[in-house]
Amino acid sequence: MKIKKPLLISILVCWIIVSFTNCSSPTSSDKNVETFKNDTTKTKVKNKTGFDNTSAIIESFYQIPAPDEMFGILRGEKLRFQQSLLVPSEQLIKLVDSKSQALFMGIYSADLAYCVSLEQYQTSITYFALVRKLADKIGISSVFDEPLVSRIQNNLNNVDSLQNISNESYFRIVDYLMEIESGKTLMFIASGGWLEGLYLITNAVNKYSPNDFMIQRVADQKNTIDNLLVCIAEFNDDPYITKITKGLTEIKNIYAQCTIENTDNKKSIDKNGKIVLSGGTKVVISETQFNELKTKISDLRNSLLTK
Repeated sequence: MKIKKPLLISILVCWIIVSFTNCSSPTSSDKNVETFKNDTTKTKVKNKTGFDNTSAIIESFYQIPAPDEMFGILRGEKLRFQQSLLVPSEQLIKLVDSKSQALFMGIYSADLAYCVSLEQYQTSITYFALVRKLADKIGISSVFDEPLVSRIQNNLNNVDSLQNISNESYFRIVDYLMEIESGKTLMFIASGGWLEGLYLITNAVNKYSPNDFMIQRVADQKNTIDNLLVCIAEFNDDPYITKITKGLTEIKNIYAQCTIENTDNKKSIDKNGKIVLSGGTKVVISETQFNELKTKISDLRNSLLTK
């Protein structure tokens, strides 16, 4: 199943700045993925993607942005890189089961996108290696194409090239996981990537301001989390998924308190000389709501790190 990029994919996991080949049949190295494939079929029969309602789930899934898209807003901004916000590479040896490995593939991918966006290329190499190791552990290493991996390594100091490769990689890994009926694996990666991305963005904000572009990006995730919960609900019979869902629901409840504001239609010119049209509605998040959201995101993220 070849999935095309829709117009609205503005912010979540596999959000990986790695390169994968075109979808192919799984090989013997993909055996670990079998632990996810049809473990919910005791009560339901999943279709080819591993989801019950393919069209509805895919539509919701593609409303979830990838980390490299989220962190694209950081480019050109004079933000201080904070190494302490990243999940330590040593965490990798603690990941002994396939579910946590898939979750952390999303988490480390978001960390990688953060490093690349802030041009921390040496650190990017470390996190690229972590993502590759996790791809091998969860059984999808067969989708790697060595020439494309070399392409990434040769462009570690070129943000534009890495972001192009990242977009290409995202759709290839999604296609692959859909092909092998591993919707649950995909949702672990997506959840980890989205949560870590939002954690990094909220912690990059030094002081609340209603006009801060990062604050607005965080506020815009009010709609994204609804789509994420629709997708992950397919697998709520899994205790690990249930834990993630509970935390995401608490985050959603904070977003529910945010207001929607009508905005005037405006036309402006961005720094690249392109015309930008804006207007319609926007999500408004107060300082109290933002701080509550930041705390709740950190709590869920840290609880998953210590699972």
